[in-house]
Amino acid sequence: MANGSFFYVMSFMEGDNLEDQIFLNKKTFNEKESLLFLAHLLELVDDLHEKGIYHQDLRIPNILFKNKKPFLIDFGLSKQSVSMDPASRSLHNKQHILEMKQQDYYDLGEILLYLLYTTYSSKNKKALPWTEELSLEKETVHLLKRLLGITEPYSNTRDMSADLHAAIKANENVH
Repeated sequence: MANGSFFYVMSFMEGDNLEDQIFLNKKTFNEKESLLFLAHLLELVDDLHEKGIYHQDLRIPNILFKNKKPFLIDFGLSKQSVSMDPASRSLHNKQHILEMKQQDYYDLGEILLYLLYTTYSSKNKKALPWTEELSLEKETVHLLKRLLGITEPYSNTRDMSADLHAAIKANENVH
């Protein structure tokens, strides 16, 4: 910390980002693979949130692969909560923290949707909403709708994790 500002020091890491993997290497993710990848990202995001850090810029170029494991990079827009002690947080601060969490969750929803589209080939010239274009298990649709704030957004990773594991299980039974 210097002059009241926090700084993150990170080691340089070689690897390909998810954007390059998808566009240059033509990597695709089926529904189950997309959900399993999201589970890895959720662990990383949950760990950050436990430390009071909110990334605020989760997107495919900011996910790096090294030894087939995802790592989050580019913390330039990240925020840290003022107080780590839940008892001392004001109502305003709690609302602000919830909003930062939900931004990260929304970003996870966009990443999941992006991964799901890697195997989609348009047969229709007319653009349709993802709910009509993609054939997804109902558990995956439920998860996505909550991540994207279409239905009640998640307020914690526990509920999201439960829905994510239900979607993974539904995909194991079908595919």
